[in-house]
Amino acid sequence: MIAGVKKAMRRRGVPAVFLMVLVMAMPLGAAEPDVADGAAAEPDVAAAGPDMEALLGSHGRFSSPTDDTLALEFLFSLTGQRQYDLLRGYDGKGYDQTDSDPSGLGYEPVSRPLRGQRSVQSVYESTEAILDYRSRHFNLFVDWALIGDRRYDPSEPYMRDRYFYIRDAHVEVDHRPFTLKMGRTTQQDVVDTPYSLFVNSNPIPALQMETSYKGDFFFYTSRWVGLNRSSDKTYFGSEPGVSPFGVYNDDNPQFVPGTGARYDQVYPDGVPWADRGANFKVYGLNLEQGWRFGLQEGAVYTNSFFNPEFFLSPMPMYFTQIIMDGGNKPWGEFANSKHVMGFFLDRTTPDGYFAAQILVDDINGSSIPGIDVDFQNRLAWSLGGYRQFDFGQVGLYYAGATKYAFSATSTPGDDVYDALEVGQYSGADETPLYYSRRPYPFTYFPAVEYPVDGGRRMPIDYRQNYLGYTHGENNMAIKIDYTNTFFRGQPRETGVYASMEWVLNGAKSPANPWHEEYTYKDISDSTHFLRDDLEHQLLFRARVERPVTILGTPFTVFVDGELGLIFNAMRLEAPFDDDDPRRWIWGDEDGNFGSEFHGGANDGIKLIDRNRAEPWIYRPQMGTNEVIYYLTVGITYRWQMK
Repeated sequence: MIAGVKKAMRRRGVPAVFLMVLVMAMPLGAAEPDVADGAAAEPDVAAAGPDMEALLGSHGRFSSPTDDTLALEFLFSLTGQRQYDLLRGYDGKGYDQTDSDPSGLGYEPVSRPLRGQRSVQSVYESTEAILDYRSRHFNLFVDWALIGDRRYDPSEPYMRDRYFYIRDAHVEVDHRPFTLKMGRTTQQDVVDTPYSLFVNSNPIPALQMETSYKGDFFFYTSRWVGLNRSSDKTYFGSEPGVSPFGVYNDDNPQFVPGTGARYDQVYPDGVPWADRGANFKVYGLNLEQGWRFGLQEGAVYTNSFFNPEFFLSPMPMYFTQIIMDGGNKPWGEFANSKHVMGFFLDRTTPDGYFAAQILVDDINGSSIPGIDVDFQNRLAWSLGGYRQFDFGQVGLYYAGATKYAFSATSTPGDDVYDALEVGQYSGADETPLYYSRRPYPFTYFPAVEYPVDGGRRMPIDYRQNYLGYTHGENNMAIKIDYTNTFFRGQPRETGVYASMEWVLNGAKSPANPWHEEYTYKDISDSTHFLRDDLEHQLLFRARVERPVTILGTPFTVFVDGELGLIFNAMRLEAPFDDDDPRRWIWGDEDGNFGSEFHGGANDGIKLIDRNRAEPWIYRPQMGTNEVIYYLTVGITYRWQMK
């Protein structure tokens, strides 16, 4: 039961500092990942039915080739919460065409305001259903829910502000030592900590395919994750009337490459999110005395949903891209990807677990003789584990990341924004985002917000968006937790989990490359770590659950809550202050851009408001303190059909 409580807490561990609390707690007894030998994680469901370990026999996990189990599980919960809004209304500026100029159409500044955030429900209910089938070589798992927190719009009018949500739906072919897993499911890092670096420890479902081999000495995993495909969402600030590419004249018609049409004709509502995908690899060794050591890497690519070579080839993806995209070669292909690499070391013993991880996004090599680069040191690190004592299991974890690690980056050209000259349409890869010619957000979604009904906006909690470390860049976090099962083996068996976490956060920019700077060359120092205004979070969480019998039928009831004290609470805000001269791109009434119009010279006007055209940034608000909480009570029933 200890494993079940710990996994249920982590699975439902939605960050308390943000709005989108989705508390759909799972019952106790979930199968624990076999970290010691790298076995694939079982689905996060209760073990109220037959003991799976009892099925072990001469044929492997099951006593015969035909043994299988089938269970249905149902959950209902009620949640009360207090959160605070991350997005406020904003009086942004844009431009509009006018026919006041006798020589033809011209441009004039107009108001392009943004509405604030739609608040979530203070009290809401969730209903969840799970189908769990397992056999010797094939597993099928479906977990979906009907949720009323107003985080997303309802799919149908009759749902009355509720929406369906797929938490997990996958199949697994298990023929040890080889496994194949496919479906819309959640990821898991090779290390068992809440501060894993390469995979976000929060359960974020996405379409995936994973192959793995787990031998006695060597183990290998290759995973593809689909991010965006044929998206109906558009990049923030890319619509005509806001984006500089919506401005045109006879000398600069702003044709989209390959179309022969103007930008505003091809993208009248804004530029759809480009297709994106990600791949992750693990190369590991099982050493003596429970030690493991290995290499990890991740890649995110744009304008492609699936990269077969990254998934199928055992070659490290960083070198694959260099070989495929470097120089004139007959096998060359266009590549556009962001890579992170690192190492892990962990040890499993009968009474505990320890893990260490390091991730390198980029590194400044100027201290090495003969190397002259001015990149930022973009690093992350994690250390921690847990130990079993007579009074329960205690865990202690620490992690951190420098600024710009996990954030959006770019490789802008000198012809797009330097000297405030936009010039001919030159958005890389036919994605016209003038602030980033090659946008590389290491996130599930290339945005920090999305529109909802009524013209309002909803923020995307960065802890539910980062592909890697849950707290993201510019962060340090320490967490201690306690897990135990009381009255083990008795009808009143009770699982308990409690944690306390201290988090320091500086500014974060998951979608706007280099924060408010245009390029990394504009950043003065190579290493930035907690040098901004800081948000302090103190988070306390607890969960208790136990079986009960109602009218002769066994159920599991639980209470799950969190209290957060947030100092200098983070909010999303526009990149530039109102009086920052970098806020504006100047031009003239004919739609010409150039430094000669800056400051109103030569009858220049403020044609482009970058605060309205660039993604916003998470920043601490000094002196703004918040108390947030949620409390969930729920009940589950598991029907073990076979």
